Amino acid sequence: MSSTSIVRNVRKGLLTLILIPTLVSVSATFLDGAQNSAPAGTQFQLAQVCMRCLEGGCCPAGTTCCHGRCCLPGSACTAQGCIPVGMRCPNGQFCTTGFKCSLGGGCVPENDTDCGNGIGCRPGFKCSQGGGCIPENDVDCGSGRGCRPGQRCRANGLGCAPIGTTDCSDGRICPEGAVCTPTGCVSSQSGNVPPLSLPPPRPSDDLPQLPTQR
Repeated sequence: MSSTSIVRNVRKGLLTLILIPTLVSVSATFLDGAQNSAPAGTQFQLAQVCMRCLEGGCCPAGTTCCHGRCCLPGSACTAQGCIPVGMRCPNGQFCTTGFKCSLGGGCVPENDTDCGNGIGCRPGFKCSQGGGCIPENDVDCGSGRGCRPGQRCRANGLGCAPIGTTDCSDGRICPEGAVCTPTGCVSSQSGNVPPLSLPPPRPSDDLPQLPTQR
């Protein structure tokens, strides 16, 4: 064997001795409290490809070098470090992708109607006074109760009645143009008239929806 071949083999052997300790030095990856980054240069599993960072160290494929740390997928590198991708609220809170800031604090799904304080109503519904959600075309009776268009809210939360009718103290509903009397409903034109029946209950798939809190 020539002296040139010997030198070449020796160099290959030295290079192998240098690389092997680096490749086999595999340790667990410890994420920071925000679960958005890991220290740059951390040894990851051999199956992952390590990318060299300009400031030194390396980050696994799919992450981003960020001032000595590695931003995980779903986060972005800023001057303050790795932060989740989403929306920063005026109060300093952060809403992740798919959510928006809620008035008074909290986050709601971006397609929901914001009722405040992290409560939202899904599309097709609106916020009810006092809490809860009702179909967007309903008359709001408060606290998540609503009446269909053409109806009104009855006194004391007794349900709904056609617009123009009158609530009696005994729970009866007198039709439009009639008044309540101890003996029943009386019309100035027709005399005694039968009270109205309550409208049928709302179908289960059309009931007011409970708010969604995130």
